[in-house]
Amino acid sequence: AATRRVLRGIAFDMDGTLTVPCIDFKLMRERAGVLKGDILEVVAAMEPAAKKRALDAIWDVEQQALKDMQLMPGVHDVCEYLDSQGVPRGLITRNVKHSVDHFHTNALLARAFQPALGRECGLALQPPLRPKPHPDALLHICSLWNLPPHEVAFVGDSPKDDIVCGNRAGCWTVLLDQQGRWGPGVLQGELAPTHTIRTMAELVPLLREHFDVRPPAGASVAAGAAEGVVVQSPPSAS
Repeated sequence: AATRRVLRGIAFDMDGTLTVPCIDFKLMRERAGVLKGDILEVVAAMEPAAKKRALDAIWDVEQQALKDMQLMPGVHDVCEYLDSQGVPRGLITRNVKHSVDHFHTNALLARAFQPALGRECGLALQPPLRPKPHPDALLHICSLWNLPPHEVAFVGDSPKDDIVCGNRAGCWTVLLDQQGRWGPGVLQGELAPTHTIRTMAELVPLLREHFDVRPPAGASVAAGAAEGVVVQSPPSAS
């Protein structure tokens, strides 16, 4: 039998993973004037006036989606399971913090995800945390939890943003593929997830089957992770 891999923390994408998909990304691109490329990177390179118009357009589409936000079926059970195991759960999104706050207040029926990083949350840090698919935010969370990336998993619905981010960080990756778009062998290289699920209800059975799910070593680490603060004790050299 294959060795069960130790897992001590899990981070999640928000839109389309923790919530039912409701953002009209085609409309967002049209209104922002970005039909090709990574929309956030293209907008970031715009001159100030154009950037403001594009960001305002993105904001408008995101705010409209808040009215339709619903918790993805199965997420509450995932939260209950991880909390019962003492395993920290974080959130990384290319959406804004306002949307994350709305999710925690209006959709989630459980303790908030900590840390929860919107796209602007890492801008004040040095160096700034670049948005997914860059692994910066995920590695930052691993650091906050005082965990090596190989003891952390990242769950998301986008191969190009979430799975690439997790793979670049050195974490285990789980792709939520509700529509069955990505059959075996379709995704290659950085796009290839460690595991694929069709519903969030499949996540807990998958974790039980393939991982040795444990809390971070030491109550102080778990407490620090819950508050989203840097744990001062150095990571183990092992």
